[in-house]
Parts: sequence; C-alpha cells; structure tokens
Amino acid sequence: MARKVPLKDRIRVALASGERMTYHDLMLAVFPFDEYPKAYRYQSNGGPPGCAMVFGKALREMKQAQELYDHQDAGGWRWIRLATK
Repeated sequence: MARKVPLKDRIRVALASGERMTYHDLMLAVFPFDEYPKAYRYQSNGGPPGCAMVFGKALREMKQAQELYDHQDAGGWRWIRLATK
C-alpha cells in the first residue's frame, strides 16, 4: 500500500492554482470520498464528520504560519486561499 500524502501537502496542492475555495469544497478536494470513505462518518453522539476535526486543525496551523489567507464574506461563506509571498 502506498503511503498517503500528508494533509498539509494535500491542502497546498488543492490551492496551488491560486484561486480561492470555500471551506467545504477544499475539504472535499483534500478528502475525496473514494479514497477516504470513513472520513465522512459522523460520531454516534452527533457533531461534525471525523475529517473536519483534523482538517480544521491543519488550517489553523497553516494560518498561524501565514501560509493561508482565510476570510468570511457577508453571505457567511468561508473562503480560503494560499497566502501570497
């Protein structure tokens, strides 16, 4: 079995075009359902799917390292893109 690409690298690849993506679209690009079917299962006591926890942590760490730009527009959509250097 081939080793999986690290999560932060998958985020960088998904955002490599320079275009911004919504939080949900980025999560779907980073965790494709056919490769990670268990990632979208919910806990029996409710809450977000399992992939949302590690995905959110990776985004926070990348934002703190100033690798990402993250904002929310007036309509409530959360947009993410790579920070320009």
